[in-house]
Amino acid sequence: MQERIQIIDAFRSVFGARRKSVETRQRYLWWHLLASGFIISVALFASVTSVFMELSGASRLVWEDESMGLIVLLSLGSLMRWNPIFFEWRLLKHRQWLTNETTAADLRLENQALQGWILHQQSLLNNRLTKVGLLTTISVLMILSIWQLFSEGNNPVWSYLQTPVILLYLFAVLFFLREYRSLQRNLLAAEEKIKTS
Repeated sequence: MQERIQIIDAFRSVFGARRKSVETRQRYLWWHLLASGFIISVALFASVTSVFMELSGASRLVWEDESMGLIVLLSLGSLMRWNPIFFEWRLLKHRQWLTNETTAADLRLENQALQGWILHQQSLLNNRLTKVGLLTTISVLMILSIWQLFSEGNNPVWSYLQTPVILLYLFAVLFFLREYRSLQRNLLAAEEKIKTS
């Protein structure tokens, strides 16, 4: 089990050095998750609602409003941080569970899979093509969101961004679910093996 804890500790923290205790970091990450989740939920709801309101002819929340620029701007920052924060929080929660367990089990396969998952996450962060593409897309959307916000809704390009922004949200959610399912399967398998041994 100590090997598994060391593998979890190798996961690169979103917030730099790990000077604080596991419980403190876990609590800090949890509050970040709540705030980011709230912002992303509001943005996703507002974006999708604006599509349906425009289709139905209602004018309460329209995509061309300057407020949508602010909503999209805030959500993009939260969206970029969601996966690393959530995965670190989930790994710390598993680590805390491991430290409370006294039963030893043979977790070689699960440890290899977990180490592979962590290396995959780090390679995604270090992949130059992915990083450049993602940062370029998000930077362009942030610049256009700021333009929409400060031009009082007079950004001529903004009306064409509704579909790409919703597709970006959809891509982020699907990517998160795929990676989460893989991580959760590994953590639950290890916990089950420890409980039954």
